[in-house]
Order: sequence, then structure tokens, then C-alpha cells
Amino acid sequence: MDYEASIRTAYANLTDTMRGRSWYRDYRATLNAAARAASVPTFKAYGIIGVSSINTRPDVGMKWTVATMNGTVGGHLGIAVKRAAAILSSARSFNQARDIACAPDAKSGARKVRNFSCNVATGGNPCKHDVPCVTIDRWAHYVATNGERKDVPTGATYDAVASAYRTVAAELGIAPAILQAVLWVSVAEKE
Repeated sequence: MDYEASIRTAYANLTDTMRGRSWYRDYRATLNAAARAASVPTFKAYGIIGVSSINTRPDVGMKWTVATMNGTVGGHLGIAVKRAAAILSSARSFNQARDIACAPDAKSGARKVRNFSCNVATGGNPCKHDVPCVTIDRWAHYVATNGERKDVPTGATYDAVASAYRTVAAELGIAPAILQAVLWVSVAEKE
């Protein structure tokens, strides 16, 4: 499958390529305000929001993260609750919070969780890694496969889809996370 062609086509078919460009920045601002109100360091909030993204819509993940930061840890997958509690109690930096959020036992979702945490922490701007973070979730996979797949890819497929987003984003002159958000806002809204 030509992931790049599918992504290019999806982007070319958008009627509004500006929608979604500020999604990560706006989401980060909301999360930062909630973290300040709960007296939780923002780096911990970024780790918890990553954990919250496992099989959860962003609005639900934000509500759960805010409740968790305010002392109500529960109401999510057991692994998410366990990781959020560990982030709150022991993380001393963003890297530690992110690493707890996507520990090796996260299996297929580890890279998605890691990249989502990074994308929120940077407001969608390129992160400080050698390869820019891009969240490849079920929607990003759906776009890259022209609607044929709607699962979170793993292994080499994850790498190929992420690479395709990076390539097309570079052609468009935008960050890969911004391209992913622009397409997600449009596609998820239609489903």
C-alpha cells in the first residue's frame, strides 16, 4: 500500500486545511491549566495524558487525566490507572513520566502513547528526537490505508506509516504531528 499517496490524497481533499493545526497547542494549554489548578507538574500531566490515550477519545482522556490529577485515580483500563499512579508518585522528569506511560509491557500501543505524550508536550511542534514524533493511532492508520484499516499499527507497519506522515509533512512544510491532527480532525468528525 502506498501510505504517502493516501495521506496526500486525504490532505488534498480537505476543504479546510487550517482546522486541526492548533489542536495539540490548544489541548496542551487546557492540560497545562488543569495541571496548575491541581498543583501537578506539567511533565507529569503529559505522561498521564499519554496513558489516557489508550483506546480513549481525547475529550474523555482529558477528563480522566484532570480527575486523576485531582486525586481520583480510577475509571480507566487497569494498566492506565496503575501507570498514572506511578507517574504521580515517582516521575521526576518528562522523560520518566513518558517512560512510565509507555513501559515495555504496553506492547502495541507503546510508540503511540510515547508519541502522543511528546506531541502534547510540544504543542505539536517537532520534538527533540532525531526523528520527529507523530502519533500514529487508529485514525492515522485509517487515513494512510485509504480507509482499509482502523487499528493501531505495530512493528514495521507503524514505522512505515509514521515515515509516510513525516515525508508528506515535510513536502507540505508542516510538522508531522500537525499533519496528523489536521487529518484526524477532518476524518474522525465524518465517522
